[in-house]
Amino acid sequence: MTNIEHFKAITEQMAQIYEKKNHDYGDSFTQSLNKFGIVAAIVRMEDKRNRLESLIDKKQMVNDESIIDTLTDLANYSIMTAAWVYEKPYKELLDAFISMYDAFCNDVEDVFEGGVERANVIFQESFEVLENTLKKELPKYIVSGSLIGIAYTSIALRIKAEKEAWC
Repeated sequence: MTNIEHFKAITEQMAQIYEKKNHDYGDSFTQSLNKFGIVAAIVRMEDKRNRLESLIDKKQMVNDESIIDTLTDLANYSIMTAAWVYEKPYKELLDAFISMYDAFCNDVEDVFEGGVERANVIFQESFEVLENTLKKELPKYIVSGSLIGIAYTSIALRIKAEKEAWC
């Protein structure tokens, strides 16, 4: 399977997870965003990022969430937040995200080559932009660009983890 085929399969799985979780729990993520603003998303994504660092640094003892699950959730939260920022339906933004793969292909390949270290740099830069949104109003395209960067990086790292079986 090529990286782009793998990428598309993951995004299809993300859409299915999103649909199932919204069925079971309602749209609690959007409700949190509407109530607390983007800080609600940043907190959830930061929790996933912290979990990812922990899972990479030591052997997992609890089997309720793997590296793959964590990366998928982080990518999904990023897309869901971008959908909220742009006031677009999740599926519409996910489709646009998939169609932009070629534009981000070099970044994805960069993560394949640089692995966790390169992903951490991209995550750090993207999270700094998101944290700055709490201090000042940033244009939507800057905020969504950071969210998309987190999503692409999460998926690229997931593909790398699956291919190298380090999960």
